[in-house]
Amino acid sequence: MNAEPLRSIVVVGGRGGGAADATLDELDDRSASQEILRAGRLFGVQVAVLADGAAVAVLKTPGIPTEQIERAARFALHVRSQLPDSRIGLATGWGVPEDQATMNEVVTRAMAAVTASTEHGVRIDPATVSL
Repeated sequence: MNAEPLRSIVVVGGRGGGAADATLDELDDRSASQEILRAGRLFGVQVAVLADGAAVAVLKTPGIPTEQIERAARFALHVRSQLPDSRIGLATGWGVPEDQATMNEVVTRAMAAVTASTEHGVRIDPATVSL
């Protein structure tokens, strides 16, 4: 078992159809951001809404990795149910927040899951699926 903590990252973006723009539409930013923050409180997830309207959620739960991934997936599915036009990516990796390279890599994989398709829904990276 890995000694470093497991981190699951959920990125929410892309209400529009353009593949180049993976952020929430400007007109819907405020209500969408509020909905994502509300979901974060409901699931006990740290959420940051970025200036461009995208949101990044970080899950870090001690214990069994599959339980954390399940919680991250439930969070992502809840956001999807509240914001059906959104694109959501879920990625997971081992590391501590101070290890910027590892966290950047996990965020990059979650963002790649968001931008990989113009279809709405939740995409899960292969590393998360393998856990």
